[in-house]
Amino acid sequence: MRAIHIHEYCGPEVLRRVELGIPKPGFGEVLIRVAAACVNFMDVHTREDKYRDSRTYPVRVRSALGMEGAGEVVETGAGVTSLCAGDRVAWCISWGAYADFAVVPAARLAKRRGVEVFATTSTPQKAAIARARGADHVMLYEHGAFADRIRELTRGRGVDVVFDAVGKTTLRDSFRAARVRGLIINYGSVTGPMRDLDPHELGEAGSLFLTRPRLADHLADAATVQRRADDVFAAIRQGALNVEINGRYTLDNVEEAHAALEERRQAGKAVIVIG
Repeated sequence: MRAIHIHEYCGPEVLRRVELGIPKPGFGEVLIRVAAACVNFMDVHTREDKYRDSRTYPVRVRSALGMEGAGEVVETGAGVTSLCAGDRVAWCISWGAYADFAVVPAARLAKRRGVEVFATTSTPQKAAIARARGADHVMLYEHGAFADRIRELTRGRGVDVVFDAVGKTTLRDSFRAARVRGLIINYGSVTGPMRDLDPHELGEAGSLFLTRPRLADHLADAATVQRRADDVFAAIRQGALNVEINGRYTLDNVEEAHAALEERRQAGKAVIVIG
């Protein structure tokens, strides 16, 4: 089978296509014929060795990339009773999706609430997508501090919750954009982590609550994975969630997929179409 491995840590040029034998599923695992794999910054940061000390996302050189995928079960290992050959599945937080086949633990498979949405983004093109997806207000964070504009729009109050996936470049402005005792959810670090954070800053900004969630901790068991997957698929069926796929690649040009993401040319989801 074809697979994409990293043999050293560096830029997109270290991604290598290799030929491997089809793996066998072990106890509690299933073998999946991969139809598509997603490309995200976790793949990029893993390739750059930024997760060297991570307890949740360890991957080493001479390993296959791709922590999100979808496909069809072709074989189940011992102990698997909830799935069978022919089932269509999707998964995340299990490496190896950049390949024709992947072995995945069975437990991994598997604007709606009327809030006012303030969105920040890096380019006018992405701002247009945010507006089309229902954002009430859109600001370009690379054109200056967005917190002042949010404070103006909320009459000085600030927002209840800030979801920050950018990290170092925007996190302190996110503090300023939040209301007193507001919640900051830093769920990504596209521009890098903010390693010089002093906890006293949270107090000075209004007794804020800051959390840095990891997806793996929110998908701890099969029942939780299934419940969250059911919610997502129900939202898609009802038309409340529209997944924006703006980049399609193959195993022959994975390097371009990574480069487009790193250079901020990718808007919406990028996928590698495999089978």
